[in-house]
Amino acid sequence: ETIGGWHAPEIALTFERSTIAIAGLERKERHKCGVPRCGKSAIYTDRRYRWLCRNHYALVRKRRVVLGWRNPYKNIETAGKEVSETHMPAQSKNKKLWAHVRLGMSGKEWVAMWEWAKGYRKTIDRAVLEKAMRIIMSQ
Repeated sequence: ETIGGWHAPEIALTFERSTIAIAGLERKERHKCGVPRCGKSAIYTDRRYRWLCRNHYALVRKRRVVLGWRNPYKNIETAGKEVSETHMPAQSKNKKLWAHVRLGMSGKEWVAMWEWAKGYRKTIDRAVLEKAMRIIMSQ
């Protein structure tokens, strides 16, 4: 028996399998967001993607209601996912390492590397990766 991903053998011994569902002891499978490249749990229904996560629902609602867009789904896959030239990993244990790598690369190389790492780009120039590796090894 699992409760929220935790193993609870005492519950498995106490309760036998029966037709009566015990409230709160069964793990519910949630739908996934229908937007490509988004694997978050979805709780909102939508007419185009069928299911939306909280972030995409808020984005579509803001575009439709507040901004008055006719097509609030335009570029929803990449909305808010642009990497800036000064991007640094937020809570990274290796913040000093990434700062050193960032200072050794140009802005375009840095953006290309992070877009490739996050899956926004399918290919990357081999020279960019080799340059990053040289900078890391020089420390």
